[in-house]
Amino acid sequence: MTFKLPALICLLAFPMAAAQTVPYTSVPGSGKVEFAYRVTLIPVNGNTPDVQASATADLSHLNSATAQVTVALANLKTGIGLRDRHALDALGAREYPNVSFVLSRLSDAATVADGQSVTLTGEGTFTLRGVTKSLKTPIKLTRQGQQLRVYTTFDIHPQDYGVNVIGADGTTTLKVTFVLAPAQP
Repeated sequence: MTFKLPALICLLAFPMAAAQTVPYTSVPGSGKVEFAYRVTLIPVNGNTPDVQASATADLSHLNSATAQVTVALANLKTGIGLRDRHALDALGAREYPNVSFVLSRLSDAATVADGQSVTLTGEGTFTLRGVTKSLKTPIKLTRQGQQLRVYTTFDIHPQDYGVNVIGADGTTTLKVTFVLAPAQP
């Protein structure tokens, strides 16, 4: 390849933009966790808005992304006050007030262009009641400017985490959503 001198000077003076890893934090009020559980054939659905997340990501190279999501259990609601207290007791919320997921890698990593969505597989660790286990989950990212809307749904087996409720199903479905924005310095 042959460059003419003016073109070579332009290339040297204006190098290609390098990949940039940016710290992100969750937008206050944008998060929610919903769960679906069944006890003695009675559906128990609930939610909490207390989702905090932080991440580092380069939107053009998502394979380098890392993140931590923490959910405070204190405001968990099932629609019935007594059932809320029973759920918090079963989850050991006094001793373990938070549930967390630490993302260690995104497989099938790609870029996400402004106004587009991409679904990747997130791999990391999920901690509930002080028990940490590996977890793989599909994660949908939707980019709006520099913000990322994050959505995932996955199943856990509560008994694996020491949550034992007589008559409960062996699986609980969790849906998590929140918005990440570049962290302010």
